[in-house]
Order: sequence, then structure tokens, then C-alpha cells
Amino acid sequence: MKKIVWIIIVSFAPFFFNSCSQEKEVKTAAVNYLTALKNFDLDEAKKYGTANAVKFLEIMQNDLNQFTSQETQKMKEMSKSIEVVIEKTVVKDKKATVVYSFQEKGKTVTRKETLNLIKQDGKWLADEDESW
Repeated sequence: MKKIVWIIIVSFAPFFFNSCSQEKEVKTAAVNYLTALKNFDLDEAKKYGTANAVKFLEIMQNDLNQFTSQETQKMKEMSKSIEVVIEKTVVKDKKATVVYSFQEKGKTVTRKETLNLIKQDGKWLADEDESW
């Protein structure tokens, strides 16, 4: 009986560890993208996004260009007190979903968002849908 249990454990171990590894990769990609986004470093965010995400970031850059440099600097300063919190990660094949929030230090989270990621060329990339 012990031998059968051991065979089952050994058989499923690679799937379990691969799943954990995938989730870690997805979480890292999401944190990189969202951190760059919250810091208004859109060129950095583009490194972690699909073509759809890059289009979204370019529109966002056009919107940011309407602010004065003082206003932009103030927003960047305010973003320093905000951190990215990943609540949940779900990976299925080459698609993943991350539930996250931007949390101001010392305050409770009231709004959670969802970010979709797609695995392209061996890398997990944030994918913004075109509903923006």
C-alpha cells in the first residue's frame, strides 16, 4: 500500500511543482507590469505587455501628456505610497488571470481589479482588452 501511495505522489509531483512555478511566473509578470503602470513608467510597462497592452499604454501616454510637468510629478510622488497587492492567480494553459489591487499603505482595499495575461514566446505578458 505504501508503495502505491509513493508511486502516486511521485507521478503527480511534476505537475504540482510546474503549476506552482507557472503561478509564480504569472505573479512576477503581473507585478512588474502593474508596478510600472502605477509609477507612470509606461515605457517600462510596455516591456511586460502584449500588442493590445502597448496600444492601451500609448493612449494612456497621450492622456498623461495633457498634464503639466508639475502635475505629473505630483502624481508620481503620490504613487510611491501605493503598492501592488496580488490577491489571486489562476493559470490555465497559456492564459492566466490575476486579481489585484492598488493599496495605499495603511489603508484597506476597497476595489479589486482583474488583469489577464497571455504566454507568448515563453514569457507571460499583460493583455489589456480593447474595451478601454
